[in-house]
This record gives sequence, C-alpha cells and structure tokens, in this order.
Amino acid sequence: MKIARTAAEQGYQIHEHTMSDWTILDLLAQFELLNETIPLAPLRCSLAHVYTITPESIERANKPGLTIAVHGVAMYSQPTTQPPLRTIQDSGIIWRLVSLLLPTINLLLLCGGPLLTKPSTEKVLAQTVSRG
Repeated sequence: MKIARTAAEQGYQIHEHTMSDWTILDLLAQFELLNETIPLAPLRCSLAHVYTITPESIERANKPGLTIAVHGVAMYSQPTTQPPLRTIQDSGIIWRLVSLLLPTINLLLLCGGPLLTKPSTEKVLAQTVSRG
C-alpha cells in the first residue's frame, strides 16, 4: 500500500483491478486503513471489473466513498461470474460501465437487451438495470 498511500497523499485517484471478491476483500481492508488518515471519497478511487463482488463488499466499498468500474467483458461471462448490476445500482454506490468494446452494445446488454449472437429470447444477464 506504500504506492497507494503516496498516490492518495498527492491527490491521485487509485483504480485497482479486482476480479474476484477475495481480491476485493483484501483491498477493502487496506483501503479502509488508508481512509483513516487520507479521505478517499474526494479521490473517487475505484474497484474495477468486480466480477464476483458480493453485496457485503459493495456496502463496505461505499462507506469510504470508493466507486465501482464494471468492465463490459464481464457481461459476456456465465451468470456466476457476472457482477450483480442491479445490486450495485440499488446500493447507491457511484459506478460506471467501462469497456474496450462497442459502448452501445454494452449499454444494450446492461438494460437487458439481446446479445447479437444469441436468440433474442435468451436471458443474457442475471441482473440488469434500468433508469426507472
């Protein structure tokens, strides 16, 4: 955490790639300690990818003001390794969708639209979100 501490002291955002919840749990413990001396909320530090993040980890990440960056690739995986999008949305945490793929396709998937390579009746995501 020495690099993260130095970055936070200088006002830099920390964007950490965290694929699984066990990685997230380890990082959350370190972010919570760092937040005791350097407020992280103004920096909008983020956990990225978050394929198997749990509701408990989402709640813990929200307390020090961390954000979540859901990578679009996760939406093409099996439901057991898809981020719980509705749970993330309903938690109130600040989150965003990031992607190296076409953003329009990811937004379509995010809202429950069909995957272009699958029949339109097949459910693509375990959890979708809406603006409503």
